[in-house]
This record gives sequence, structure tokens and C-alpha cells, in this order.
Amino acid sequence: MVTEIGRQPYTAYGIIKTVHSVSPAIVGPQVLASLLAFVVIYTLVFGAGIYYIIKLIRKGIPAKDEKEQFYEHSIEATMLGANTKGDGSHV
Repeated sequence: MVTEIGRQPYTAYGIIKTVHSVSPAIVGPQVLASLLAFVVIYTLVFGAGIYYIIKLIRKGIPAKDEKEQFYEHSIEATMLGANTKGDGSHV
């Protein structure tokens, strides 16, 4: 790839002919296999990303009334909970 990209400016400005800028070592089936590999890999990556985004959208945002589970077991919650009785009233 570096070789082919490196030749392009010389071909574009007419320093070398197009016939001389083509690599003889790379044949059509290799280019096709490379292209198909890129298509398959990008389809899998973007498909997984789209699936994940749709899953997040369907889950939605939690309602305001719901208690956040993240802070329930924190040190702050434990310290605050020490000053309350079992029914939620303060000691």
C-alpha cells in the first residue's frame, strides 16, 4: 500500500507513466480478497455498534422516581444510613 500510494504523485504529475506505476506483484484475486475482507470486518464492527446503540435506545432513560442502584452501596450511603432507623426516620 505504501508503495502504491508513494507512486501516485509521480503518476499524477506525469513524471512516470501509469503503466510503470502499477505493481506487477499484486493480482486481481488478491485485491478482491482484500476488499471482501474489509467489507466483512467493517460490516461486523458497524453491525455490532448499531446493535448496541439500538439496545441502549430501547432500554431508555430510567424514570426520575426510580432509585439509582449505583449509590445504594457506597460509603456515603452507609454513613448516611447509620443515622436512620429501619423505617427511614432519623435517630
